[in-house]
Amino acid sequence: MATLPKLKEIDSLKDLREAITMLTDLGLSLGGLTSLENAKERLRFYINNPNKSSDKSMDLDIVKEDVAKRNILLKKYQETRAYLEKLPSNIKSDLHELFPNFQDTLERHIFDLRQRECLIMLAGETGSGKSSLINMILKHKVLPVSPLCCTACFCEIRRSQNNSKYAKVHFKDSSKSPLQIDLNTNEGLKQLADYVQLPNDPDVDCESSIVKIFWPSNVLKEGVVLVDTPGIGENTEMISYLASYMSKAFGFIYVINAASAGGVQKDRLSRLLRVINEGSSEVEYLTEATIFVSNKWESIPVSEKQEVREDTLHKLRKFYPNLQDEQLICLSISNLIKLQDEQPPAELQLFYTAMKTLIPATMKNKILRSYKWLSSLLKRSVYSLKVKTHAGNRNLVNKSELYSTLRRQISTLEKKSIAFINEMRSQIQQELAIIKSEFISYLKSEAVKTELTKWSSSTTLSSTASHWRELGQQTIDLVGAKIMSLINDWEIEQNIVNSLNTRMVEKFKDRFDDLEMQIYNVESTLAGDKEARKLQQSLKKPFKPKGITNIFQRGGEHNSQAYTAIIGFNISSLGHVSLEKKDIKKKLKSILGSSKPKTKELLQDVSKYYVISIVEHEKLQNTLAKFFNKVFRDIDMLGSRLPEFLKADQALLDNIEREFMKNEQNFSERLPDFITECNRLQGSLDMFYVKELFVPDIDLKQIEMMPGEPPLGTGSFATVYFCQLRINNTAKKAAVKAWSERLSTANVSDTLLEDSILREIKHKNIIHYYGSNYRKLQDGSLQWLMILEYCHTTLKSIFVRDDDKYQVNPGKYSIPEKQKKVMKHLCHYVQQLCEAIAYLHHKNLVHRDLKMENILVTEENIIKLIDVGLSKLERDIAGSIAGSPCFMAPEIFERKFIYGKKADIYSLSIILWEMWYGMDVVTYIKPLIQKGIEESVKSGLRPSFQLAEKPPDDYKTLVQKCWNADPKMRPSIEECAAFFKKWP
Repeated sequence: MATLPKLKEIDSLKDLREAITMLTDLGLSLGGLTSLENAKERLRFYINNPNKSSDKSMDLDIVKEDVAKRNILLKKYQETRAYLEKLPSNIKSDLHELFPNFQDTLERHIFDLRQRECLIMLAGETGSGKSSLINMILKHKVLPVSPLCCTACFCEIRRSQNNSKYAKVHFKDSSKSPLQIDLNTNEGLKQLADYVQLPNDPDVDCESSIVKIFWPSNVLKEGVVLVDTPGIGENTEMISYLASYMSKAFGFIYVINAASAGGVQKDRLSRLLRVINEGSSEVEYLTEATIFVSNKWESIPVSEKQEVREDTLHKLRKFYPNLQDEQLICLSISNLIKLQDEQPPAELQLFYTAMKTLIPATMKNKILRSYKWLSSLLKRSVYSLKVKTHAGNRNLVNKSELYSTLRRQISTLEKKSIAFINEMRSQIQQELAIIKSEFISYLKSEAVKTELTKWSSSTTLSSTASHWRELGQQTIDLVGAKIMSLINDWEIEQNIVNSLNTRMVEKFKDRFDDLEMQIYNVESTLAGDKEARKLQQSLKKPFKPKGITNIFQRGGEHNSQAYTAIIGFNISSLGHVSLEKKDIKKKLKSILGSSKPKTKELLQDVSKYYVISIVEHEKLQNTLAKFFNKVFRDIDMLGSRLPEFLKADQALLDNIEREFMKNEQNFSERLPDFITECNRLQGSLDMFYVKELFVPDIDLKQIEMMPGEPPLGTGSFATVYFCQLRINNTAKKAAVKAWSERLSTANVSDTLLEDSILREIKHKNIIHYYGSNYRKLQDGSLQWLMILEYCHTTLKSIFVRDDDKYQVNPGKYSIPEKQKKVMKHLCHYVQQLCEAIAYLHHKNLVHRDLKMENILVTEENIIKLIDVGLSKLERDIAGSIAGSPCFMAPEIFERKFIYGKKADIYSLSIILWEMWYGMDVVTYIKPLIQKGIEESVKSGLRPSFQLAEKPPDDYKTLVQKCWNADPKMRPSIEECAAFFKKWP
């Protein structure tokens, strides 16, 4: 049997003979082939279609798995409910600050988890064929289909029991009782049409709000509800109604009209996707829970189908970057007549295959939403408890002083954060007023007027239009697409998005970083670094990790090309031309029956009205504001939450003080039990996530281990192995870090936290994190695997060695000219190291175990800092030692609760000493230790500069400042970096 081809290989076929060869190699029939595209569809179906004999059992397994997962999570919700009931009132008050009415919300999640129903939204522009697609799924003409009418209300389609067929109509007038319609007869179906469909006329209203249809179906699984929505056209009321559905929907099918304006109507698609983004704050859609159906595929010439398909995928990936080829299904629904056949056409089978992926992904989305909310609630709960525990460990005098200081800091920070957000928003509004003026000037310019008279004589409207209104809508779509393109080209030339982005970053980034760092320090003081970090991570959306601390730095990483395209969508979507205008209506009717239609004249007239409607639109400023709010939404959302968290911390502090005044000892004794219980619940919840919901970045089959190869490194936490990582039929060198400790409720939460932090770290001098997976061992336990970039050596192997192979240690040379040359080699590595440390410090991360062994080097002499994860970031409430003793700052040995960035500066000083002399500090300092390493370092023991070939005074002075016993006297990493940029 031949190897299965990839979808990209199939799509790249240019000749029917090549396709026939591929079909023959796979043992597939050639009967009925009519074209290259037909052959490609058969190949796509073959590689995607699972074994039919297992379909029924697979469907049953999907339902069983969903029930099992919901029951497990339901039990965890019930355990959390019991835990919350026992919490002291002041802890509950703190939770209410950030989770208003959290007990009601918890009960709502419990209710939802008990329900089987899982909604899949089906949407598309008017006339795309949504109703026809549903009829195809149901294998019967249940919904009415007419080019002169449109779906006017929301239709919920469910799988019925006992093969029954009926509908329930719910009216906008709540005083009317729901109407049940028997759908077993043609009369019933006609009656249904009266409530579902209306003429495509904005002046005609529909009296029904929701129609619930029950129909026997093998495609819809039990509990899955398909929601047909009114066409996304100009009806803003329907768009608003659609938004109300988003909190309940977890899957998404969008129908594209391939015959209209080149396929994807980007303005309307972007509008729908904005509704999804704005209406679904609790959950983010998994890409797997999305299907795009390009209908009316018969209207695309055979020679252009491949190009149109690729172009459509390109457009869609601006919104869904991870969209797979098989998630776009190209159909000609009107040609799929034999819906009852046992062997349906390949294109129809491709759709059914995509549905088999969509439905379980939709079910998973529902469970993920409930997991995320419960996890965030528990994180805040344990944070509050740790704050109180930490407070209990201080004496009364210290408490009073600390509370007074923190209260002042919180109050000041709250005012600063509010002022900061207001100033930023005000600046954006000022910029928007200028941008609006520039847009209007451009649209009124002679250049635009000239461009809109240039319509190619080859530009034609669809010959399939059966009504002048349909022809008119096509004309508006063509004009809208051209204006959108003109706006996009002009924006690229003027560089508006990037310029505004750059100005905002330059103006506010440093202040934001400083503000966030101050807040982080307050919360670290209250609860410890680990809990503050967990709390910050819980602010992030569930499936798209986004950081708080570096949000402005990431502002420059936006896909500016995608945002440029979206600004064109936003502005052009405001345009509208009334088809009732006498001159437009007359030309449309004349073109419809003409053998030589004057389309150019029509397009010019429509263009003129279209531009006027945009320029005079009352929502132009608001549309620009919404667009730029989307660009800066992460900043605004996270910035806005800073005052909320500060308020919650202020209330928590007040509660602590009152509680300890009442009964300090009794309260303190109860806290450890609450913390233990909360950590157990969180650990159990996260183990459920890993086992049932976690989607690995890399399949284990992609990792090819090298038997017989010794480990690259072995430590107390993990062992690192060399491997080949196979991606798209190519092998890449990589490293697998396998944890020694098995995943358990005790460590899984920290593991996931480390994973989320590593995903955010993107820097040329920090080891690249490809992703994670786990493997199930023979005893049933899980071993966590991290896949990392491969480097061939360490900095220590280059600098600390008996020979002088690399000539990098200035302390080994006495000739000044040679020493200076070697100093430049040293400087090459130090500058990179400073950049890596500075990047971490900007993100409020502290490495805590800087040493040469944790600095790798590529074959191109690029350094890569490793071990940047949580194990060096966390410590328990009493303080603990993390790192290698000879590189540790004195304050770490003091076991003080807070130690931060300056501990890394101390470690850097030891590295600089080693790099100069080429000596291992442990070997050098060991004979000098008299009272143990801790006492010796605290007493001032440091490596000596009295060896031969001393460094220059400026180098020596910098190192000595870096290892100063007082952290405040040590320079920042930016000061160190500045030194080595000018040195030697």
